[in-house]
Amino acid sequence: MDRADTILVRRINGVRWLVRSSFLDTPGFDSLTRIGTDWHPPVRTRKERRRRRWSTLYRSAGDQVFLKYFLPRSRYERLKYLIRPSRASAEWRNARQLERLGVHVPVPLAWGERRGAAGWRQSLLVTEALPGAPTLLQWSESRHGDAEVRSLRQKLARDVAVMHEHGLFHRDLHGDNVL
Repeated sequence: MDRADTILVRRINGVRWLVRSSFLDTPGFDSLTRIGTDWHPPVRTRKERRRRRWSTLYRSAGDQVFLKYFLPRSRYERLKYLIRPSRASAEWRNARQLERLGVHVPVPLAWGERRGAAGWRQSLLVTEALPGAPTLLQWSESRHGDAEVRSLRQKLARDVAVMHEHGLFHRDLHGDNVL
């Protein structure tokens, strides 16, 4: 995926999408727009969190992407998102900014949002899947030489330092969120 892609806006089936031009014409994006019409998990859910309804790996026509689906949990959240961007929108913006700063992140491919009278209703974030990439927690459970551990520490420290120098704070930086 070319990191210098143009970002395009499309409205498909009542869902407003921001999508990288290189991802727009893929069978993967075409099938995701159909998910946008009924907003249900296409495959088994990987994680459920308080703010996220589900996240999963999704495979279509050879493409593999990671999906995160967000749903407001209360009336307060619906009202809050009348003035604030949705979680998918905020994650998209943050991932794009980290990309520009040279921090290694899965490439954000698209995000879609369906709004209603009472604020946003649902949003979906699509990122590049990194098949086989272990989380930091998984990596730490196997044996590694001192040089390898030192190298990983330096890379992680550099990425966190770059984020902090630019006023970005992850707020959820733990072993399962670092690939």
